[in-house]
Amino acid sequence: MERLCDPPVCQTHTLSNGLTVILKEDHKAPVATAELWVRTGALNEANITNGLSHFLEHVLFKPNKFGIRFDDVVESAGGKLNGGTSYDFTYYYATAPSANLPSVIQGLADLMFEPAFRPEEVDLEREVVIQEINRTEDLPERILDDVFQETLFLAHPYHQRVLGPMENIRTVSLETMKSYYRAFYSPSNMVLVIVGDINPSSVLQQIKAVYDKYPSAPTPLLPHTREPSIQEARKKTISKDIEQSYLLLGYVGPPARDTDTYVFAVIQGILSNGLSSRFNQIIKEQKKLVNSISANHDPRVEASVFYVSATFQPDKEAEVERAVLEEL
Repeated sequence: MERLCDPPVCQTHTLSNGLTVILKEDHKAPVATAELWVRTGALNEANITNGLSHFLEHVLFKPNKFGIRFDDVVESAGGKLNGGTSYDFTYYYATAPSANLPSVIQGLADLMFEPAFRPEEVDLEREVVIQEINRTEDLPERILDDVFQETLFLAHPYHQRVLGPMENIRTVSLETMKSYYRAFYSPSNMVLVIVGDINPSSVLQQIKAVYDKYPSAPTPLLPHTREPSIQEARKKTISKDIEQSYLLLGYVGPPARDTDTYVFAVIQGILSNGLSSRFNQIIKEQKKLVNSISANHDPRVEASVFYVSATFQPDKEAEVERAVLEEL
């Protein structure tokens, strides 16, 4: 595996079970952040299990086999925590005083490898996720993004919604969740990153003492349908009774590891970083076509997305689209 970070910036280690560990010292404040990244997300879901990665993320925060919640571990250590799910990854993190880092390291391990999967708690969290999906259905930005991904990717799993459809969350079984967990939540499919007021040698020994006992299993290499190249522009319009219009206009780009990723980052900066950017100066200030506008680059494992988002008055749609394309 190619190294993710080299000295003196940080240290990268691989444990005997395949867990990748990245450590970086920063003594500006007596705190440390630990993040555990799992290489799975909506990319590895079938149509009938779409949403499972995010659902599982919620469930793992329930009390573990020992009856302990990760929230309680971190909060008692004076820290904060959260998690997130995307297309290519799911991650869990905690920030706490560096003196309490050992309890966070242990707590993250318990979160990952000692889940209880109590049926009643899974069903309670099922309702929480369904409510989350319900809340997003009235948000114009979320509706627009979902439709944008579905239009941009017709065949590849990136067209799926990270939250998944509500019916999947209602019907997915506990056994299916456990099977997915066993397939992807293996140490060799994870990266543990710790940054802050730490002694890397000491922290590495703490990590080995906690994580080395968990064995790895082969992670399935799922075949993903290759997205055919786009031959002509695709456009979808959604009618809503709202005060302003929202636009997403974008392209499929190269995978994250492609060197052109850096080119897209530069283009994004030229177009929309700061008040002197082209979008702000020309489309917003000079032409006064938009309320807001930005260029964005979302690098992903198998393809990236470069897109422009804007809000504007409904009668300016054609002018905005034309102005954006001229700048691009």
